[in-house]
Amino acid sequence: MRIRTIQRNVPRLVSKPHILPALESAGIKTTHDVLFTPLGELLNRLSGAEDILTTDIIELQDEIAAVCAVPGIRGDELLENEVLAAEAMKPYSFSALGVKSVDDLLGETLYGPYVVEISGQTGSGKSAIAMQVALRRLAYDPDASTLWVDCSSDFSVERAKRICQNLELDEATTTSVLSRVQIILSFEIDEFQNTLDSIEASLTENSQASLRYIVVDPITPLLSGQITGSSSQGHATMVNIMRQLARIAQDHNLTVMVRVFSPPLSTEWDGLPFDGQVLNKTANSPTRNPLSSFPKTTAKPALGPTFTFLSHATIWLSTADTTLERRGRQGETHIVEVFRSRVGVRTFLLYFCIGSNVRTSRRTAGVCSLYRTGWSFYPTPIDNAPHDNSTMYLFMTVKVSQFKTTQ
Repeated sequence: MRIRTIQRNVPRLVSKPHILPALESAGIKTTHDVLFTPLGELLNRLSGAEDILTTDIIELQDEIAAVCAVPGIRGDELLENEVLAAEAMKPYSFSALGVKSVDDLLGETLYGPYVVEISGQTGSGKSAIAMQVALRRLAYDPDASTLWVDCSSDFSVERAKRICQNLELDEATTTSVLSRVQIILSFEIDEFQNTLDSIEASLTENSQASLRYIVVDPITPLLSGQITGSSSQGHATMVNIMRQLARIAQDHNLTVMVRVFSPPLSTEWDGLPFDGQVLNKTANSPTRNPLSSFPKTTAKPALGPTFTFLSHATIWLSTADTTLERRGRQGETHIVEVFRSRVGVRTFLLYFCIGSNVRTSRRTAGVCSLYRTGWSFYPTPIDNAPHDNSTMYLFMTVKVSQFKTTQ
C-alpha cells in the first residue's frame, strides 16, 4: 500500500508533514518498504534528509504497522454492516440496468459494494452494460457521480449521449448526467496506481463523496504486460491493485466494474499466452470453457485463474450462436452468464438483445427493452457443471422493442 494513501491516519506524518516527501525522495513509497526494510538501511537512505530523527522512523514503523493491521470484528457485526451497506446502496426507485430479467439475475451485483468483473469477447456488450448501469444511476440520482478510467482511449461521449436518448432523458437531464461522468485516461500501471491512491485519499478525506461507480475499461492491457512466466512481481501487482479496488468499494460504498478482454483459448496476445500459462495446442487439448453452459464457448476471462478470485463476481457476455439467431429476432442476441459470484447465484444464464440507433452500425448504443415472447422458464441440466449444485439455468426468449429501455 502506498504510504500517501494512509497519510492522514499516521500521527507522525500529520505532525511532521516533511517526513513523507523525504521518504518518497529516498524511494520509500510503500508501507512494505517502511516495515520490512532494516532500520539501518532506512536511516542510511534518509541520511541526507533534515529534521528526521531515529525515533521518528521507529515511531513511524509502529504507527504504520497499527494502521495496516486487520481489525477484528464479530460475525454478527459484519453481517449487519453488509446488510446496511447493501440497503443504503440499493436503488429503490429504479432498477440498475433497466431490464428486469437481467436485474433479477444479477441482483445486488450491479449496485452493491463489490468489484465486478465483466468479461467477454469483442462485441459482446461489455462496455454497453457498464455504461448503461452507470448512466441510469446518474439519471435517477442527481447527487451521484461516476469515475470512468479509460485504459484504451475508447470512451465515446457520443455513445453515452445515445444511451441517454434511449433512456428518454431530456436535454437538460442528459447534460447533467454527462457532467457527472469524470473520464481519466490511464495507459501505464504506475499512472493507474497513482490514480487509485488519489481516489482513495480523496474519498477518505471527504466521507460524503457522491461517487457511486468506478469503471475500469479495460483493465487487461494494464496488467497483461506485467504478468510473465519468469517473475512473480507482475502477479503481485495485479493482486495489490484488485485488493485496493475491493477496499475502496467496501470502505466507501461504491461499485467497481472492470472490463476484461477474453480471447479464444487457443490464441496468444502480444506473444504471451493468455491466462498466464502455456496452453497445450495439440489436437487433444480442450478448447471449450468448462464454466460456460455452451460447448461453443471457446474463450474465458484473461489474466489467469487468480484474477477470477480477486473480484466478487464474474459476469460473462457472449453473442448467441447461429441456431439462436435464426429465430428471426431484430438486433443482435447476446447471452449473459454468471460464472462465479460471492454475492448471489452463479448458475443462471439469460438471453438478451443489444441494438443500435444506427441500423448499419455494429457498435452498441445501449441495452434495449426486452419482453417475453411466450417461452416459459424451465429447468435444464447443465453438462460438465463446475459444481454439483449447478443443475438449473434460466432460458428466456426476448426481442428488441423500439430500441429503448423501459423501467
